[in-house]
Amino acid sequence: MRKIIVKNNIQTSFSIYVSIVPAIFLITMLFSSRLQSLVPVMIGFMISYIITVLFSIRYFGFLSLYNIFLYTSAFFVYDGFLFTILGLENFLYDDFPVKHTFDEDIGFAFIIVCFVTVYVMHISYCIVDKSKYKRNHVLPININLNKMGKFLMIVFFFPVIAKLLIQFNYIRSHGYIALYSGELAELKYPFWTAGSFIFFTCGYCLFLASNPKKREYLFYTLLCGLVYFANSLKGQRGGFLSIIIYFVYYYTKHYNVKITLKKILVLLVFGVSFIVIMGNVRSSYGDNNKSSQNKALREIIEHTIYVQSRSRAVPMYIIQGDLEYHKFPFVLSSLLNPLLRIIYPSESGQTKTVAEHYNKMSAVVTYNLSKQSYLNGKGLGSAFIAEAYDFYGYIGLILFSILLARFFVFCDFTNLNFKRKFVPLLFFVLQGIPILPRSHIFRFIDNDFTKIIFAYVFLIICMNSKYIFKIQNGK
Repeated sequence: MRKIIVKNNIQTSFSIYVSIVPAIFLITMLFSSRLQSLVPVMIGFMISYIITVLFSIRYFGFLSLYNIFLYTSAFFVYDGFLFTILGLENFLYDDFPVKHTFDEDIGFAFIIVCFVTVYVMHISYCIVDKSKYKRNHVLPININLNKMGKFLMIVFFFPVIAKLLIQFNYIRSHGYIALYSGELAELKYPFWTAGSFIFFTCGYCLFLASNPKKREYLFYTLLCGLVYFANSLKGQRGGFLSIIIYFVYYYTKHYNVKITLKKILVLLVFGVSFIVIMGNVRSSYGDNNKSSQNKALREIIEHTIYVQSRSRAVPMYIIQGDLEYHKFPFVLSSLLNPLLRIIYPSESGQTKTVAEHYNKMSAVVTYNLSKQSYLNGKGLGSAFIAEAYDFYGYIGLILFSILLARFFVFCDFTNLNFKRKFVPLLFFVLQGIPILPRSHIFRFIDNDFTKIIFAYVFLIICMNSKYIFKIQNGK
């Protein structure tokens, strides 16, 4: 009886959402045109976004993958609107890597693009038949995968920590920009650290694919978290926070653990605190020291949060158009990069060859703004909305919003481990979701291609060998 009531409630709420939300947004668009101000339409978008989040929390839970994407979209993109509405900043103005102010018609178009993304994705997520994704079958533990995974993690834990600390010491001396200039590739490492990050990560993938017990999962996940924390000391905050969100999401989904609102708020405070602290720490590396002594804590926090939405500039540059070295839709770049690297060999880092021939969004946009800034290691990064819109305008925006929504449904309504062959790939894909709003769709191909190949080689060997360890059946 309760299931029928809940189903009726969600259908009624969904019907109201479909009609009311676009009406609110259209009314505020008319007010903006009449008043010649973007504030009304920004307010309309934020109201629509808040209604979407509340709807999703009510019916899909705080920690659905879809909700995680909504939260981080606000953090990395939409909070620029909020700061503008409050009169604290102007989302049309950007001073990195060079000063630039967008025209209001570009800002207006960008707000519409944001609304279409949220609205289409929400409708797509809601109307998918979720019953066909629900599976109660749980695989038994696979001893081969479990032992090999733990073996690789333990063996390569200290080598990977040593390698990351060598990189950290170099960046601390030479500045955060050294991370993108290609200088780290020239460092000399002890021979016993070769491939340590790859093999350690492969070990964790095998461990997950073995379907470990909950206590084991917590211990080896802590070990993996320490490695990603050591990596974050170089200044890469997003990777550490993404893996933490992945750990929590996987733990609650796969082991059917309920997490309270209080714990979620603790995680939120931890995440914001880490971003603020790490942002100020990395600014002190090398000759990049930027003093914050004269700023109040509130100003530091506000500024740190606001600059996270800097990726909003990328879709606006795409909407503005006229980008040189933009050879084909950016979404295809990750798929074609292996071929482009063969045709146009380049040194590591942000080089002229990468900007002019690889069709990489972050490189092309920054290079068009300021060639010198790009070659010095500065950059804007990417953005999911920009990449989707770049694929033939609203056609790409709607297409990728629908596809992403279906992927979220797949993850949110399965136990994430009903087939071992999906686990390694999902590990790399899912940890990219929290930063997808300021990243690109196929990020895992660019960042983790080698790790994925090695993980699947190990997976195939362990699943088919009778000699590594005493095998326990489990496909």
